[in-house]
Amino acid sequence: MDVLTHALLTRFVVDRSGTTILAGVGPDIAFYLTYPPWVLAQGKAFHALSMSDWPDPPEWMESLHHACHSVPVALAGAVAIRVLTGQWPRRALAAWLLHILVDIATHSRRFWGPRFLWPLRDFAVDGVPWAETSSLGLSALIRSSRKIRESLRK
Repeated sequence: MDVLTHALLTRFVVDRSGTTILAGVGPDIAFYLTYPPWVLAQGKAFHALSMSDWPDPPEWMESLHHACHSVPVALAGAVAIRVLTGQWPRRALAAWLLHILVDIATHSRRFWGPRFLWPLRDFAVDGVPWAETSSLGLSALIRSSRKIRESLRK
């Protein structure tokens, strides 16, 4: 799912605070800080954008992505925050876990499917890619709007 949708979902489901919303998009921050600059550095940005043919990331980047979308890693982070501050980061953890849950359902294994049990297991669910779902929804909306316009012309 895209960052804006994660932020809005977090705002409406968990909390409106900036810290909570940041936690709601947190699992994707590593991707946006590493993958686009890497594609640029490889000289593959124009090809990727024009052909929609994105290069496979290096293994370390995939591992970083898996760590950020991992429930055990998120729980370990919450425990570390508890130990350091004496408080549980309830809302931030809820936002982070919501992000992972949504991504499980909206990513296929082929396209950055979250390994939500990583590093304990390298397992991903084959969800329905959000881009595919969005395309289907947009297509249905366009067809519906055509039918409505045609019926109004009669």
